[in-house]
Amino acid sequence: MSTTAAGPTALAERALGPDLARGVMLLFIALANSHYFLRGSSILGGYPQDASPLDSAVTWLLATFVVGMADGLLFFAGDILAMYGVLLLLGAWVVFWKDRWLLVLALLVFVMTALPSADYASAIADPPDSAMLPPDVGTMLSERTGAVGFVALLGPIGFACPFLIGLVAGRHRVLEQPERHRILLTVTAVVGLGVSVLGAQPIALVLSGARPLPGSETLELIGPLHDATGVLGGFGYAALITLIAHRIGARRGAVINALAATGQRSMTCYLVQSVVWAIVFTPFLLDLSATLTVASTALLATGTWLVTVVLADRMRRTGQRGPFEVLVRRVTYRQPRRATL
Repeated sequence: MSTTAAGPTALAERALGPDLARGVMLLFIALANSHYFLRGSSILGGYPQDASPLDSAVTWLLATFVVGMADGLLFFAGDILAMYGVLLLLGAWVVFWKDRWLLVLALLVFVMTALPSADYASAIADPPDSAMLPPDVGTMLSERTGAVGFVALLGPIGFACPFLIGLVAGRHRVLEQPERHRILLTVTAVVGLGVSVLGAQPIALVLSGARPLPGSETLELIGPLHDATGVLGGFGYAALITLIAHRIGARRGAVINALAATGQRSMTCYLVQSVVWAIVFTPFLLDLSATLTVASTALLATGTWLVTVVLADRMRRTGQRGPFEVLVRRVTYRQPRRATL
């Protein structure tokens, strides 16, 4: 008998594809989250409608190509970390299921989220509330306490499909061994991104002002269509970036190393984004939600992401993991030693 203990994978042994995908998708997360803080005389889907042609064009680009994915109390009430925690509980329950049952459950959840929803029609014109833009610290804590709980409990429904598909993909090492899954990844990239772009157009054209706001019955159809096809777009982006990473292979330049370093420190970089949104948009701090436009907010999001890429690359060069990744690993791998024969 001998004993071994599970531990984190060494950085040198990590596959490029997943790290590169996380690093790039953090830009999309920044672009997707930041515009929801904006205020205006008319809000539609989180985008001010009294906008310039440039803002309308940026709105169309974001709605078409950006896939809609204690931090929630202090920084961003719509944060996803609490949802991930709930999904981990789901994962502990289903991780030993057979592939076919995971796929069936993922399909059921996907179909459920694609069904017409009256909630979408009623929420699309809502401006940011006091949970997003609290006037003072007391309101922030009181309003976000309820909001975080609500998001944590119901949010995982929208994430469950990609989470379950991810379990199956991880089990078969689809992203780590792309040479064995080239056809699957190629089909996923082409179909996923193609369907996502087409499915986004009804809402993207409305949000950008190119089409008039339809009635509630139409919104109840095209809203969930946008969200559901966006999930497929997420699969497509992951597959495309994995194929690019495989093509790059060992020929990594400075940019690829920096993006991979960002993916390796994705939680830390994500939380940095939340800190920036809190400082820039909170009414009792900089209070720029009524000043910035969709286009300038997109520049802010891109600049914030670039800063995290630089910081992550600096940590890579000095051999440091992200502080929040260190914390997660200490909790994750603090477990009894496993016996092996």
